[in-house]
Amino acid sequence: MERKNYIIGGGLSGLSSSYFLRKDKNTIIEKQERLNGRIRSLSVGDNVIEIGAQFFSEGDLNLYSLIQDLNLENDLRKASLPNISIHHEGRSLKLKDRLSKELEDDEKTELKRFYSFIEKLDEDFFQNPPENILFENFDNWYRENIGKKTVWFISSLVRAITFSTPKEISAFFGLVVCITFFEPCYSIQGGLGYLNKRLLSSSRPKIIKNTKITGLTLKGGGN
Repeated sequence: MERKNYIIGGGLSGLSSSYFLRKDKNTIIEKQERLNGRIRSLSVGDNVIEIGAQFFSEGDLNLYSLIQDLNLENDLRKASLPNISIHHEGRSLKLKDRLSKELEDDEKTELKRFYSFIEKLDEDFFQNPPENILFENFDNWYRENIGKKTVWFISSLVRAITFSTPKEISAFFGLVVCITFFEPCYSIQGGLGYLNKRLLSSSRPKIIKNTKITGLTLKGGGN
């Protein structure tokens, strides 16, 4: 007998649920105008912080197994910090071995300080982050603790990854983004939208958008 499933939320979790339950009749209920979501989440104590939609690591086992199930291994692109170019005041800086020759000496000194800070962070930092890192914005924290010469560069990096202004995000979130990108990580060619389309085409659920659920009532018996 075909089951009817109602899936709350049209993010990656909802679309994945629809995919793995594709033999059933599924309905996705999304409160926004379109399906969206994030790829990578980080658990911090009792909270979950969304890292971003376009980058993930091999440690994200659920996502990696989903990609393998969809035969998307050939669509993966390895993302690497040395391959990123940042354009600033007429300069095009491409980091190679972390420190570009185009950087000035004082900029290199500050970046070495930042890399040293990043490398010393341990698991306890993520479970019990200092309050000033949680509540101060990233740009201010960087200026106070690292320096003023390179805030433009790191801010550009964070903005390119998160599509957010570093003045509007916490220092903790900005640091997590930087740490993520200093590790080997991947993106899907075509981005999250491409993955969503593959999941939808394989599961073909009914989709209800612009809907806010205020309560649920369950009727009937059975298991």
